[in-house]
Amino acid sequence: MIDPSRILADIDNANDLATLQQISQQVPELQIQITQQGRKANELGRIISSITTEITIRLIQLAEQQLGPPPVPYAWIVAGSQAREEQTSHTDQDTGLVISNAMRPEHDAWFESLARFVSDGLNSCGYIYCPGDVMASNPKWRQTQNGWREHFHQWIDQPRKRGLMYSSIFFDLRAIYGDISLWDELHSEVLQHTRGNSLFLAQLSSIALHHRAPLGLFNRFQLCSEPHADTVDIKHGGIIPIVDMARIFALETGVLAVNTRERLQQTAGSEALSHSGSQSLLAAFDFLHNLRANHQLRQLLANEKADNYINPKALCGAERKQLRASFKVIRSMQRTIKSRLGDGLLDE
Repeated sequence: MIDPSRILADIDNANDLATLQQISQQVPELQIQITQQGRKANELGRIISSITTEITIRLIQLAEQQLGPPPVPYAWIVAGSQAREEQTSHTDQDTGLVISNAMRPEHDAWFESLARFVSDGLNSCGYIYCPGDVMASNPKWRQTQNGWREHFHQWIDQPRKRGLMYSSIFFDLRAIYGDISLWDELHSEVLQHTRGNSLFLAQLSSIALHHRAPLGLFNRFQLCSEPHADTVDIKHGGIIPIVDMARIFALETGVLAVNTRERLQQTAGSEALSHSGSQSLLAAFDFLHNLRANHQLRQLLANEKADNYINPKALCGAERKQLRASFKVIRSMQRTIKSRLGDGLLDE
């Protein structure tokens, strides 16, 4: 039996990368254990994400032991599913650095060394390099507070398709180490700027509504082609659309929460989302997450790579009915957002 609290303690006591690598190898087995215990998928996400976060923090501390103290204050930020605390097992890394405006050009060498140490360490622990290079080791995402402020102002005030493609990453951020206030101040500013900003929200919806529920004529499942024939992609057709919609609701209403369930709960009853709409999306989100967790459990037990492709015919009648109902909720809510905010065409 793997004890998550023991894993966290072992991470905190690790003195080298090799030890962290060994600890990280327990994560898939822990995912199996948690799912077999019948615990909900949102609890699985919080536990797995907390391990990723603690490994990251320990790598930062080990780097500081080698490099010495930072020349100016900074905050290490994480994005995407880690920030939302919705990870399952190992994922790729999405990270950045918010550095004090007191930073001088000669300080960047220290922060570059820090970023490379941590990024390389995460990769060796199974958290692969981001394919899109959204990592603190990329100077574009290693910025002063003012540099990040410029990024967000450009994305919000002059939205372009290429910039808003980052919305699923950089509008889901959380600071995990250092001077957390550097990010908290920016986060509050960003929400003040997005709240009720109809132009930005209309543009954002054009990106957020890209992923559609896989339902066709007469609500039949739209199945994937080879190499995943006869399946539906439960991540891109179900989970991601809800995550994207919850992000819009939070940005529209100025809610600070980053976790998807918390966003849906805290925006319920607002102009953006009715109480009934919130309940419907929460039910769909929980069902889809739990369905995926059990699907991946079977794969891991069979020594197969976990994926997001589920064959509806392999489900029992009640599950298949609920899967279709969840997709119908997503489609309906997406239509409501499109009607209310539009889906503005964007320049590249």
